[in-house]
Amino acid sequence: MRMNDYVIYYKGLNDTYQFGTGFTVHKNCLSSVKEFNPISERVCTIKLNTKPMNMFIINIHAPTENKDEIDKDEFFEEVATIYDEAPGNTIKIIVGDCNVKLGKEPSFRPTIGMHSVHEISNNNGQRLINFAMSRKMTISSTTFPHKDIHKYTWKSPDGRTANQIDHVLIDTRFRSSIADVRSYRGADSDTDHFIVVSRFRLKLKKNYSAGKTAAKFNLENLKIDEGREKYIQAVGKELLERRQHEATDNWIMVQESIKIAAKNTIGETKNQRKPWYNNTCKNAVKKRNEARLKYLSLQTQEAKETFEHERRKCKGIIQKEKKNLYERCVT
Repeated sequence: MRMNDYVIYYKGLNDTYQFGTGFTVHKNCLSSVKEFNPISERVCTIKLNTKPMNMFIINIHAPTENKDEIDKDEFFEEVATIYDEAPGNTIKIIVGDCNVKLGKEPSFRPTIGMHSVHEISNNNGQRLINFAMSRKMTISSTTFPHKDIHKYTWKSPDGRTANQIDHVLIDTRFRSSIADVRSYRGADSDTDHFIVVSRFRLKLKKNYSAGKTAAKFNLENLKIDEGREKYIQAVGKELLERRQHEATDNWIMVQESIKIAAKNTIGETKNQRKPWYNNTCKNAVKKRNEARLKYLSLQTQEAKETFEHERRKCKGIIQKEKKNLYERCVT
């Protein structure tokens, strides 16, 4: 799925918004994607062409602590199988919503470090630690010192509970490839999770075959009588001149005439894949983001209610603008 300058590789359930894992890749990095494998609604993998070695990333969404023990056993067995079958000449990394609490137990310290936000590992946490130790992995997300607010990755809907449940694991041989891991509260993805960012010392291999982006014309000007009339006249003029002076294929002649006429009359437009996203939407999103940041800072009931109000209002405005665009297009 393509969205603006990104391509989303995704695996989820068709009839519900529960679960689902995926990767978002910038268009400039698409040539580095060697393989994407959507295994299940809880696991997917991607292989990237990086140097000095290729990178193999497993994205997971683990069962929660209160799930059945059998379900949790089956999940970690599936992840273990995928990890063991990964190419041996790659840097193996696991990321995602692990739904675990990792503590600061000294006996686990070579694997988990000493900078978790929690003191004691829960059952799921011990499962993840055992998995990491058995595969000689390091849990990098608990090895870098940060303030607690930059360690929390999830906050309950009522705002009373915050945990560190999203993690990054890497083959211990290559743990120095990760320079830092922390969460960012300011990035608003309209979810109860915070964005977790890892900084790598690896580089994507360059691709020099990228072509020039095709021009996109401002078709909105064709809805105006004056603009439409100018465009029609310009196309006719270009076709007439080319017939008189060029002996070329008819389709090429028509194609070039249309391009030149469009450029000279209706003009080109910026690459905007969301035509419904106007100033009204932009202002609503800005107010929602400001209310969210204020709530994260103050942690008061009033700030929370204001944020929820702006969130609902923003959602309604976006839905309305999408509907208005659809109605204009079909009428």
